[in-house]
Amino acid sequence: MDFNIGTFLKKFEKLTPPDDFLKKTLISILEKEISVSIKRSDICVNGGIVYLSTSPVIKNEIFMKKPLILERLNSVLPQKGVVDIR
Repeated sequence: MDFNIGTFLKKFEKLTPPDDFLKKTLISILEKEISVSIKRSDICVNGGIVYLSTSPVIKNEIFMKKPLILERLNSVLPQKGVVDIR
């Protein structure tokens, strides 16, 4: 029985981290709604809560439009169930 580990591992090459698509979607929503761009590394998702590591000015802009951003995010990704942005 021939088994080539290289061909087996090929199928795992194109996998993305589970929260990567959520981060990309959130970044695009933020760019459209408040014209602000943040890095993917500034976003952390844990248990349905999005944590942002950015300046207080940007956080305040996001928090002022938080209901709209959450609504848009959950309409695009209902299976992720994001409940809060902090």
